[in-house]
Amino acid sequence: MPALLDRASAVATTHYDLLRVELGSEVMGVWLIGSAILGDLTVRSDVDTLTLTARPLETADTPALERVHHQLLQEFPDLAYDTTYLSVATLSEPAVPGLITPFSVDGRLHVGKPAGEVHPVTWLTLPEALPAAGIDPGRVNVAADRAAAEAYTRGNLQTYWASVAEGLRLQLAGRHPDEELEGSATLQWVVLGAPRLAAFLSGMRTTGPIPSKSEAGRWVIDALPRHADLAKRALQARSGARVSFTVADALEAVDLVSTIVHGHG
Repeated sequence: MPALLDRASAVATTHYDLLRVELGSEVMGVWLIGSAILGDLTVRSDVDTLTLTARPLETADTPALERVHHQLLQEFPDLAYDTTYLSVATLSEPAVPGLITPFSVDGRLHVGKPAGEVHPVTWLTLPEALPAAGIDPGRVNVAADRAAAEAYTRGNLQTYWASVAEGLRLQLAGRHPDEELEGSATLQWVVLGAPRLAAFLSGMRTTGPIPSKSEAGRWVIDALPRHADLAKRALQARSGARVSFTVADALEAVDLVSTIVHGHG
């Protein structure tokens, strides 16, 4: 874990340094969030950060951001780096999902689109963010609100995750249960994703401000034991072990997500 955290800090610090060259003091900090603050980094983890700015970034800033992200991709070609650019003023107000602000996914910059990580659950985690560079989160007013985060989580289960389950069910229709799936990443994401939300709503004791993927797997083992074997294998795959999954496993994952969705309707 320390080596993985050092790697995450290295790319975040480089990002900050490059931004300061381009935008100067408008860039106030880069904070590690996501798995880094949940004690759950793996060799395959994305590096998730928040980039704090003195003002909301504008269209005129896009060329500078493009240069920075191009350089990051050159220096860290094998590292999936995700960041969201947010101003101090934005953090001081309740999170508004759908906010259009620059962000990156797998290191690639996106502008003029809603940033997916702008929501109350992200806000809830930010006071515990790790400052890779710049101002400490403790010196920034963040409108963190657990009740808002819980309400958002319930809504996310009923909309996003219900849709994921139905879409996966349709994709699997007519396939033989013993057919082996290509790769394990998608199934890991499903088996550990929706349970993270349920574990959060359950009030589970966690290392960080919200459950990690690994903690979500352990929640499934305890709370939904009929899916314990699937959760254990998803955790093994997350840790880097070679684990095979079948269509039957994927259908069980659909059943797992549906159980969680219906339990929080």
